[in-house]
Amino acid sequence: MKSKIKFFVYVSLTLTAFITFALLPNASATPLALWEEGVNDAQFVSQTVPLSMVAGQTYEVSVTMKNIGTSTWSKGAGYKLGSQNPQDNLTWGLNRVNIASSQAISPGKSTTFKFLVTAPSQTGLFNFQWQMLREGKGGTSTVFFGQLSTNVEVNVIGAGGGSDDAQFIAQTVPTPLKVNLSATASITLKNIGTTTWASDKGYRLGTQNPPLNSLWGLSTVALPKAVTPGETVTFTFTFTAPAIPGTYNFQWQMMKEGTGFFGAITPNFLINVTDIGGANDARFISQTAPTTVVIGQTFGITIRMRNMGTTTWTLQNGYKLASQNPPDNLIWGVSRVNLPVTVGEGEETTFVFNIRAPLTVGTYNLQWQMIQEGVGYFGEMSSNLAINVTSTPPADEEGFGNNLSVPNIFAEGYGITGLPTIQDTGMRPRPEEGTVTLPYFDMNHIYINNGTIFYPQQNPSVWRATIADGDLLNGEHVVVNWSDNLLNTRWTPRQVIRVETVLYKNLLPAMTAYTMGHLYGQGTTEMWGADVTTYESLYKTVFSVNARLKIEKLDGPGGNPIPKAPCGFNGAVYEKFGLDGSGGYGAEVNVSGSTVYGFNWQLNQCTATQTQKLGWWRLTFTLDPIASYTLGGINYSVPRNAFLDALDPGDLAGTFFRPQLISNSTTILEIEITAKGGGK
Repeated sequence: MKSKIKFFVYVSLTLTAFITFALLPNASATPLALWEEGVNDAQFVSQTVPLSMVAGQTYEVSVTMKNIGTSTWSKGAGYKLGSQNPQDNLTWGLNRVNIASSQAISPGKSTTFKFLVTAPSQTGLFNFQWQMLREGKGGTSTVFFGQLSTNVEVNVIGAGGGSDDAQFIAQTVPTPLKVNLSATASITLKNIGTTTWASDKGYRLGTQNPPLNSLWGLSTVALPKAVTPGETVTFTFTFTAPAIPGTYNFQWQMMKEGTGFFGAITPNFLINVTDIGGANDARFISQTAPTTVVIGQTFGITIRMRNMGTTTWTLQNGYKLASQNPPDNLIWGVSRVNLPVTVGEGEETTFVFNIRAPLTVGTYNLQWQMIQEGVGYFGEMSSNLAINVTSTPPADEEGFGNNLSVPNIFAEGYGITGLPTIQDTGMRPRPEEGTVTLPYFDMNHIYINNGTIFYPQQNPSVWRATIADGDLLNGEHVVVNWSDNLLNTRWTPRQVIRVETVLYKNLLPAMTAYTMGHLYGQGTTEMWGADVTTYESLYKTVFSVNARLKIEKLDGPGGNPIPKAPCGFNGAVYEKFGLDGSGGYGAEVNVSGSTVYGFNWQLNQCTATQTQKLGWWRLTFTLDPIASYTLGGINYSVPRNAFLDALDPGDLAGTFFRPQLISNSTTILEIEITAKGGGK
């Protein structure tokens, strides 16, 4: 993977939220100060400081530094934390912070300075930055040393309040509607002012066109939560169509009771209200499905329909979703989908189900319609999708790469580029992306899913879950998980077989993860995204630089390897470090934000006979005792620090194939290549 990281930032965009940085240092640092006890040097680890403060108020902050020199820090020896930007400034009411009297910070240890600061009395942006120092005996001389903390520009606002402003983000509104029926809409706005919106302060969403009209049965909508500057909020609410057919305006704006409306008005939406509708009627609302799939691929789709008739849909009365174009076709393996819930007049339902691509390359129609068994089809059909079915996935496109959403542990303390994690983890953001703070969410690249804003993978937005080095004392004891496609697919010689393995732990301590959602597509068109929320996860992936994959042809199931058989493979992750291009065994962050080992076994391109490709093959995943490689003229020799404790429970329920755990460093999976693939 080409991506390289220089620093990691976690931001929660609220007025009182804290920002946490974890900076991975460059090879260079500030000049070292040499003392009689040894060399003074410091690495910045993290800090917490509010992004916004009220003038004159007091806040607790913290700065964590690591001693990477050879001297021991203590209060008695004159070691302190000092303000910078400018040096020794009193912007925050103090310029020096002592080490606790009881502490002695020896080389390799870290210490956290927790202290109170007072916001300046003036409003504006003020720098917050610190560095280690040592005062000479008697306070006659002071020398700053080591890395500076990342500079934070803190927004200091007036105690008397600020300005109200709002930005329109998105809305979802159903149309048409039947008279007197209720429906659900959602409107998303962003607080771009300097005040916090709160219900008890009179903040509401109000109707417009005309102001505070009650056309839809209500004129205001309450805030679902307090919204601080920089935050977005989604109002999801139920409204009722007018009793008289016609076309009506649907438009809204933020307001503060006693003050008035403010900010952007939502785009005006014209809703057609009608009294038309027979016993059975349906309106097509939306669908999700990929545009390109691989032959035989199973994937999920969604179709959303609204009941526009006067009957209630129930499964007992024969209401289902049926394939069309042509009617009742089995192109995608199914022709009927059961109704998931009872659907009354004006209500909506979403059919979520799996279909399977045809086994022949071509372009096929995908279209559906409601049906009542014994009565017939009714209502609107879904939009016709012409899906391209191919024999192989399209070539990979790097784009912006994938963001890490699942916490990751680097077992040996080395990243997926082979360098020590203190230099480069190999994850986003890349240096050329120019991202200064994390997370960085680009509002020009969003995806609306059920009224929620998602930031898709592989775009300018950048976020990253917590990362950490492994336990060098006890080692990292992990569970092995082979990919589902290997266990549940019969493969043919004409395919590219994706071999993926994940090492993971599901234990304390919890680490911060990003909530991810599947947005659209499957396989090569699959796209996931983050909705900007985080959670504390016990599950975390583990990366080891010592991983190796070996693929061998066998003389039968459970048999012996055939010497010099074509189409095999033998490669280690560390053998690919520093190389550009495909062909080797490597690790990457996948579309759902997890760290995985991956290899495209291009059996279809191997110059061997059909007979030589058919039969049983053994895939061996192992952790080499030593990873030896050279990068930038430096030789590395890294002992393994990961140990395979168990197989993932789901692996033992594979449809066709089941892996085995051979030792704490080796697991194998035997698969069969058949002429037709498909079923067992």
